[in-house]
Amino acid sequence: MISRLMPGVSLRWCAAARAILLRLAIVASSLGVSTFCATYAQADEPPPALAEPFTLEDPPRIVPSPIPRIWLAEFSPDGKLIATTAGWHAPSTPFRADGVVENGELVLWDVAKREPRAAFFENNTVRAAAFSLDGKLLAYCLYDGKVKLVDLATDKVVKTLGGHKALANALCFSPDGKTIVSCGFDQTLRFWDVKNRKALKELRTECARITDVTFSRDGKKLATGDWEAPFAAQVWDVEAGKVVQTLTHKRPVEAVSFSPDGEKLATASWDGHLRVWDVAKGEELMDKEHGNNGAMFSPDGKLIAACGYDQIAVHGFPGGDERWTLRGQGRSVRFSPDGKTLAAAFRHNVVKLYEAATGKEITELTRNTDPDDEPQAVRAVAFSSDGKTVASAGDAKQVRLHDASTGLLQGTLKDFKEAVTSLAFAPESGWLAIGTADGTAKLWDVKVAGKPTVKLALPAVKGAVAAVAFSPDGKMLALAGDDKSIHLFLVADGKELAALTGHEGAVRAIAFSSDGKRLASGSDDTTIKLWNVETKTKIVTLEGHTAGVRSVAFAPDGKLVSGGADGKVRFWDADGAARGSVAAHAEGVGAVAFVGRDTAISAGADGKLILWDAQKREQRQTLAAHSGPVTSLVIAADGRRVATGSLDKSVRIWPIRNIRL
Repeated sequence: MISRLMPGVSLRWCAAARAILLRLAIVASSLGVSTFCATYAQADEPPPALAEPFTLEDPPRIVPSPIPRIWLAEFSPDGKLIATTAGWHAPSTPFRADGVVENGELVLWDVAKREPRAAFFENNTVRAAAFSLDGKLLAYCLYDGKVKLVDLATDKVVKTLGGHKALANALCFSPDGKTIVSCGFDQTLRFWDVKNRKALKELRTECARITDVTFSRDGKKLATGDWEAPFAAQVWDVEAGKVVQTLTHKRPVEAVSFSPDGEKLATASWDGHLRVWDVAKGEELMDKEHGNNGAMFSPDGKLIAACGYDQIAVHGFPGGDERWTLRGQGRSVRFSPDGKTLAAAFRHNVVKLYEAATGKEITELTRNTDPDDEPQAVRAVAFSSDGKTVASAGDAKQVRLHDASTGLLQGTLKDFKEAVTSLAFAPESGWLAIGTADGTAKLWDVKVAGKPTVKLALPAVKGAVAAVAFSPDGKMLALAGDDKSIHLFLVADGKELAALTGHEGAVRAIAFSSDGKRLASGSDDTTIKLWNVETKTKIVTLEGHTAGVRSVAFAPDGKLVSGGADGKVRFWDADGAARGSVAAHAEGVGAVAFVGRDTAISAGADGKLILWDAQKREQRQTLAAHSGPVTSLVIAADGRRVATGSLDKSVRIWPIRNIRL
């Protein structure tokens, strides 16, 4: 791997719906994933306090799985490079972000060395890529509608070409290298001048969502596929700018490929068939099964490769005889320029190269070499004091550092003996406290995310460290866990100041008051204790929860909120007097926090986020935030964002609006 690759590997990424007030007009995903919703319905009401995430201005959710699903593996004209595109957006509606969403990436592979030469990370899916025929440029298109140009002499993006009004799904260079055509889900084919890097023209099409586009070898014809009814492949006269042939299918047309002479067109459809058509007559010449996702003629026109949900196959042409097949969920197939090699991109992060004639495997290109890099449940999240970095951890023995604005991976902390169980950033120092299941806690300097260093190792405690928290001045660190105690350490030298005892069960949550004079602890024994930090003594025990306390948080004025496995959110005065409770989450409360002075937020095992008027103890807003239990949430220091982590293996960043801080 060369230095241009970021430490670790890239994240799965997204884009989303722009305006909550339009949500009722947005159709639900055809793939059946859940939708985010707010609990208001009147268009004339003010916007909700907690905005839905992932708008174009407020980017995006983070999914801490650095190996996104591969869409495509494309050969360079000389066959020495392969470009792979990756990422995933589950819904069919452009710019929506429901369900599984991954960051995108484009990776340039050196075929001879079998390793990445360069990587380009995006906060939304990279759908397709194409090389110019002179090998000097690479173009790729994105879920957000943009098309980008890479100078292959420097491996740097040199131009962003405008943008489609919806998902940009496919693109190709003209054979003379002067033009790029891009298309997608906005019913347009856009032509770009490569030399001047400007728009040339735009063609409208009846096809609602174009899946693929390719030139004939002479550059006189274009072929496109359509994802929606009437499910057609269309052949265009480039000079006239009009459709000259429409080839209908029963399901979406995912891939199109001209024969070398431009007289035949191969199509792959979701109906599971690979078809070959006479372009001039519109007649079907061949029909074979297992061609859902990919289809391509070999450079000499004597072979056709196809791939589908469960098989990759190569057929002879024109006879259609089956030369070889193999099992696997193929996303795309491409012949090398000399026709001797077939590259097959598989959905699960692997590209394999085969002898085109025999199907013998030559090599495998994969970045998924570390089992810890697989998607993992998220159990802890933390914002850096400047709000620029979000740390996340879960079942894996590592911590990932993400850019909070783009979601891209900045660095990965590894080599922990057990799973990481708790995280907290120190105020202003760039230090990150990390607690683990083996009872150890360390302070890491992560100011430079790519070069983290361990600054201090604290004495081990018995059992897992369930919670860590810094005092507001950053001079003291509290940690708690299975040993039923709260340990206070000096950050300067790691000296233990005291062990606060009295709980009869594991301590699952701790929090300092904003003035640093008090500490709250929540335990499996169903109680909350308030402690005097200066004297290291207990002030009061708060009772009311009927199951373990999972989270506690102070308001700026000293009031307290708590959440428990009993599903209740309880509110307390600064002196510990009970102010009431609400039944918040039927399956348990995973985390609570104060947002400003009079608004609390709770997260539950039901995957919901609820904003509460802390004075009236009434719901202000409910969001279906995650598809799995929400285990953690943290408010940025400026009070403008909240990050949530979930067992659905995702971290989401939500902008906060209209809150009195």
